Amino acid sequence: MKIHHYTSIETLEMILKNKSIKFNRLDQVDDKAEYKYDSTVYDTNIKLGKYTFVSCWTKSEMENIDLWNRYGKGNKGVRISLDEDMFETYDVGTVNRSFYNNREYCFENFVVSSYINKVGLVDVKYEQNIELYYKEAIKCFDQGVAFKHDNIGIYKKREWGLQNESRFIIHAQPFEPALMSNHPLSFPLALGTAYRNGMELSRTALYIPLKQEVLEHLEITMGPGTTDEDRKKVEKILKDCNIKAEIKDSALKGDL
Repeated sequence: MKIHHYTSIETLEMILKNKSIKFNRLDQVDDKAEYKYDSTVYDTNIKLGKYTFVSCWTKSEMENIDLWNRYGKGNKGVRISLDEDMFETYDVGTVNRSFYNNREYCFENFVVSSYINKVGLVDVKYEQNIELYYKEAIKCFDQGVAFKHDNIGIYKKREWGLQNESRFIIHAQPFEPALMSNHPLSFPLALGTAYRNGMELSRTALYIPLKQEVLEHLEITMGPGTTDEDRKKVEKILKDCNIKAEIKDSALKGDL
């Protein structure tokens, strides 16, 4: 099954050059409600959006005017269509496959754990009051942290429902590097401290590699407002990246 991502021609070029997809932190996306709500922990409010990375797609084959306007550079971008099973993933010996070749992949001050992350696409659920799903999502204790992470990154206000969005989601767990040691309890302590202090992650985005064979079945739809010059740009990008793809005009071309 193919899924679809609306973006600019410049971003298409970056995707094809790097053969990877960018996952943005929720505090970097356009729906601020996903970032402003917090989890009530002790007397500290944790903005959970800054610990969640997402890549946003839609399963809908029908072109979406709102997505063209908002993400397709005002109708002058492209829609890329790729197989849903697009990413390189790894069997790391846990129930879930992983985007990384380690059960717990460490960055400078956070970890991505295969124990709490899944590599599959998740349909966004549209609700009137999403704040309820953020409250009590994380609880900190002296010895560590308890999660209900499945609520995070999945719910949006129902006013966004026209987007018919689906997402790949990566939950990050921050830790305080200064508290790390060989002691078995050092990591839970470093984790809890980082959450309570609202630690900022060292990165605002993650890049996950695509399977090479997925790019062999790439489809590109030119935005309704694109020109012949835009199409030539896309053709040159494909040539420079040694990728063949089907390029087609928008069904809305000439209507917007």
